[in-house]
Amino acid sequence: MPVTKIALGNPHRDWQLAQFSRIEERNDILLLGDGIDTERYLSMAQNVAAIAAPHGLRTVFRPHPLERARLQALCTHDVVGLAFDLSADIYQALAGAYAVASELSTGLFEAVGIANRVFLWDTPKSRFIFPNHPFQSFLAAEDLVKMLVEGRAGRVSAEGSETIWKANWQENYLDFLKSCGHVAREGG
Repeated sequence: MPVTKIALGNPHRDWQLAQFSRIEERNDILLLGDGIDTERYLSMAQNVAAIAAPHGLRTVFRPHPLERARLQALCTHDVVGLAFDLSADIYQALAGAYAVASELSTGLFEAVGIANRVFLWDTPKSRFIFPNHPFQSFLAAEDLVKMLVEGRAGRVSAEGSETIWKANWQENYLDFLKSCGHVAREGG
């Protein structure tokens, strides 16, 4: 079906970001789970943690809401230098992240403009779901850490960010309604 994408912004995101300030000294690599392949994600997170720790980077695994309850017991045990984020809302975790990575997560898009770097785990599944995306890809833990340590890979441009999270969502939404023939009433 032919459709046109219109970036309006996100009221919840704007409200959440106004509730806290970004953490300037960040060293967390936030790996976002997908709710399905938990063991594979934990294995990747442990590999990233082992390679990243000598570079002063901490690896944090944030389970998908579908797997959060199942992982709570595991999170009380030491899992080879791996930290867990079980908070209800993703924005605080993103504010503390230097880099965010996942195979399949809308959290990658949420991270744009918050985390310094955003990466897509390059797998057949991610290539099928996200054939066109604005993220730097990686194949293995070594690739991800190398890109983090050696360069500026993973940065989403300001223009790329604006196409995903446009500023002034209220004004954009009202303009959209007007373009559809709806007129906003005076005073709201």
